Amino acid sequence: MLSTYFPTTYEFSELNRLFNLQACIFFVLHLKITLDFLPGMGNATEQNVMRYISLSFLLFEEILTTAGAQAETEKQKMSNIREVADMAGVSVATVSRALQHPERVSPKTRDKVMTAVKEVGYKPNLMAVKFRSGKTHNLVVLVPTIATVFFARVISGMQEAAAELGYALLLGNTLGRDDIEAGYAKMVQTSQADGLIQLRAKNPFDHEDIEHGVLLPMVNACEVLDSSLFPTVVLDNRAAARAMTSHLLSLGHTRIALIKGPAESPLTRDRLSGYRDALENAGLEFDPHLLFPGDFTLQAGLAASQRILALDDRPTAVFCENDETAIGAVQGFKAAGLSIPDDISVAGFDNIDFAAYCDPPLTTIAQPAEAFGRTAVNLLIDVLEGKIKKAPRVIMPFELVLRKSTGKAPSAPIQAIQARCESSVDTTQIKSGENHV
Repeated sequence: MLSTYFPTTYEFSELNRLFNLQACIFFVLHLKITLDFLPGMGNATEQNVMRYISLSFLLFEEILTTAGAQAETEKQKMSNIREVADMAGVSVATVSRALQHPERVSPKTRDKVMTAVKEVGYKPNLMAVKFRSGKTHNLVVLVPTIATVFFARVISGMQEAAAELGYALLLGNTLGRDDIEAGYAKMVQTSQADGLIQLRAKNPFDHEDIEHGVLLPMVNACEVLDSSLFPTVVLDNRAAARAMTSHLLSLGHTRIALIKGPAESPLTRDRLSGYRDALENAGLEFDPHLLFPGDFTLQAGLAASQRILALDDRPTAVFCENDETAIGAVQGFKAAGLSIPDDISVAGFDNIDFAAYCDPPLTTIAQPAEAFGRTAVNLLIDVLEGKIKKAPRVIMPFELVLRKSTGKAPSAPIQAIQARCESSVDTTQIKSGENHV
């Protein structure tokens, strides 16, 4: 008799299954209470007992009617997805895959499905999809600082790739702090996000959470660790710095200053190694007095330029470990009356957009920032889908971009240039941090 209350021509969703289970429990409990207590009551006639049992069945029927309506909605939804499949000329499974994992179907099929979705007016329950799949389709991106132009370009590439694959980015400006990064890693561990891309050479996951032989749901890009726990995307910074220093040497410069990045950064270490490689290859002795600290900012470049101007034996060329530092140095030298590149050459690293438009346009190393971002996202999704079992190390290409900020070493003795500049400009009037662009 009870089978009449259960529709059999459709599949219950998880919610409807739970709802009907609750209805059954309610019915059994109500009936049990009726049978247990009525015999002890004065009016426990057979007619009254049957009346209470009938009431239990009526309540049960009302609950199942509501459940049936919900199930009919599910049935209608399934009907809609079948209409989408028929119109697109594909299977229901292909429609589901195109909506949930668009990267797994061809662009042609995806376009047909999306056109059919619009025609039918099908609206999938994305929250239910995420619940059933166990995925949020959110990716966390940890960036040490959002103030760096290069990182902005990397994130732009990530955003583009993630959108194409049906993912959203959650951006964390961590300021290089371990505790902030650990907090974002917890989001992945608690299923608030599927995976994480780290742009700093630091693993934010606890060592206790690392399983031997299993890749972490993470990709390390730009500034990377040497690790087998996750894929990495990196430039050969040593080779790139060697190429730039060799270029300056080819122009006749033998005293080349280097304005470095943050002391703890692997980028700083690798670019310094490339600089030293080129000097050694040219038979020149490394001079530590030509190294100047920096932190990849305009202010660091300006401050270093003032220290260089104060040297008795000034270098004829300056290689900066990023473009923002180089632009700051250029402004410091120009404010002191030096002509670039006639009196001193300046080179940078990164090829940010501003590099082509400063005065003079900046010679630099171009690295494919947007491609860094796209590659990192694609690798992370491959990890999440189990397509990668071992951590690859992807090395991105670089290019030497020659512009007007570098030229041949000055033919006049550097002391004469220094004397000319010092007689025309009081370098003590330059304020650290002032923007002269």
